[in-house]
Amino acid sequence: MIVFAIVGAVFTLFGASMLFARRYFEENAMRVWGKVIALEKKISRGSGKNRSKTVTYGPIVEYDFEGQTYWFSCGSSSNGIYKYKIGQRIRLLSLRDGPEYVMLEDGVLAPMGKIFFFIGSCLLGAFVYTLKDRSFDSWFDLAPELIFLIFFVPSFFIVRRKLKSHLKGKDLTVKKVMMRTATLETKNSLKGRDVYYTQNKLNNEISKINSISLAITSVFFAGAMFGVYYFWGRMPDSSRLTIEKLFSENFDLNVLIELIGKENPKVIGFFATSFFSILGAFSFLSSLKKTNTRSP
Repeated sequence: MIVFAIVGAVFTLFGASMLFARRYFEENAMRVWGKVIALEKKISRGSGKNRSKTVTYGPIVEYDFEGQTYWFSCGSSSNGIYKYKIGQRIRLLSLRDGPEYVMLEDGVLAPMGKIFFFIGSCLLGAFVYTLKDRSFDSWFDLAPELIFLIFFVPSFFIVRRKLKSHLKGKDLTVKKVMMRTATLETKNSLKGRDVYYTQNKLNNEISKINSISLAITSVFFAGAMFGVYYFWGRMPDSSRLTIEKLFSENFDLNVLIELIGKENPKVIGFFATSFFSILGAFSFLSSLKKTNTRSP
């Protein structure tokens, strides 16, 4: 279980560093306005045999720093194409150390930091919880865990204090590592990359995405509904009668749990496909709405 502790510590420290960086920006940065001048389409492929493709969209933002105009790119997401529009004004947090020390005020640094910190804390909690079920003949059996705790806890606060000290000084080494969250761009650096400079081209891309999404959700919803029909027709008559009474009369959660607990594959399949049918219906309606809505 020491693996839980190590992975949890890494996640916790990584999340804490992201939260620390975000807090530093909030306390020391200037609030300025920027303008979305383009959106960049990024395609990444996973490792392994599947090599699944992930498509995200990130804004290219123009803003003024000390009398000069700069372009920068920052984080991207699959929802970015719906979130940003060409010409949209957005709030930025800008440090005085240089034009690259800038981030979106509603950026993902804080949410991602919270997620990593939460996962890391859960893993560390699981590590501590497992200690109570272990039997120890002597303190030496606890040596790995004690060494980890003795080094990790003080190190966390020492690193935090050192970071604060470096950030207050004139040395930009730490800031370059932690606070340089944006990448400065120019027309030349963007050449050869998949960048949309006009809203019209962006709307065409949105239309393609919506059409593909509608087709996928339609197939998913139809498949889930077929599963409901299939399992309903093949489950025992007694199970069908119980389900009909359960939803036509007073709903009893205990009866539902008992019915699923009998581990009848047809009953479990029916409820699983019913759940996916509901998800599919919402996804289908959402895709249909996006397809019928014209972007301005």
